[in-house]
Amino acid sequence: MKVCKQILWSVMLLLLTGCAVKKPGTEILEEVSNTEEMTGENDTIKNEENVHHLAVASSIYSNFPEEYVCQDGTVLQFYNYPDSVLGSDSEMIQGCQTGTVSIFLGAVTVETEVVPELAMLDIPYLLDDLEDYREALPELMEYFQPYYQAKGLQLLTWDVSYLGCFASKKKVEHLSDLKGLRLRTQENVYHQVWWEALGADVESLSFDELGYRLQKNQIDGAEAGLPALEYTGYMEEFDYLILTNHMPAMGSIVMNKEDYDSLSAQAQKELIQLVQQKRSNKNGWEELRKKNTVEFVEPDEEFKEKMKEKSQVVEDLLKKNLGESLVNEFLDYVDGLNGTKDVTSTENESITDEIEDKEG
Repeated sequence: MKVCKQILWSVMLLLLTGCAVKKPGTEILEEVSNTEEMTGENDTIKNEENVHHLAVASSIYSNFPEEYVCQDGTVLQFYNYPDSVLGSDSEMIQGCQTGTVSIFLGAVTVETEVVPELAMLDIPYLLDDLEDYREALPELMEYFQPYYQAKGLQLLTWDVSYLGCFASKKKVEHLSDLKGLRLRTQENVYHQVWWEALGADVESLSFDELGYRLQKNQIDGAEAGLPALEYTGYMEEFDYLILTNHMPAMGSIVMNKEDYDSLSAQAQKELIQLVQQKRSNKNGWEELRKKNTVEFVEPDEEFKEKMKEKSQVVEDLLKKNLGESLVNEFLDYVDGLNGTKDVTSTENESITDEIEDKEG
């Protein structure tokens, strides 16, 4: 694996110095015209053991510093790849798992492809409000960390900036307004079945596909991250933001576990501090409200009650796919976060043991 990574970084350094990075689906055709540029005095440090080259991939922006020097002398050199230049979200999280990507910035819902247990966070109305989710983040991260690690990943941080909503060209205030609405959901079967149960005409699309379908006027609404919609300009296609509040919009920063384990304890500590500084304490809705570009719509009481009722569809599918005992255990854990029972680290140790048994 080490040899493969050395070869990989040799290739990436060639690309960074002599090639142009293209959008997904295209080939990098340019060749390095002058390899002598790589052997200059400034590059000798790249061969030292305390330097770590880390590719950071995201579907929108990535603003890691080019270089960060830790207190113990460990040097972290970050190579930012924003705008999906390394592929779709699915490809990037899989790349992070295999090691071709060091760090992935994206949505937790995307990561369910490699860490299926994360889908339990897709149960609508798991907690009551935004502050409840924010307060529960440390415990939830601790709970799910063993599942990440079992898949070759290290969770660095999560962030919750607002609760669930969707952008729409049509005003959706009543349950009947959903009927026939062409709604894009993320590529997540649990989102899909929930919206279908509510009556929407659902299409699960990648974010790249969403842009194309909007141009063709084939989509009426979109469940997508607000930062991504604004960053790409897709928000301009919509007139309303429907405040369903059904689940947290969770951003995630994860790292290839082998890359993480190769860092010193001090470097690990400072890297986590660095990524946690990227958390936002603002409410994403309120930031958008200030811009006054869309009308905010609160669903009526019948709509709200039906959304809560249909959460059972998601729960049932999770029990079928992950096992009833696991889902029930998680729901008990969440009840503990709500103060109905004490939750100790012993539960987390048992999760780790169970995963190790299953893996091998």
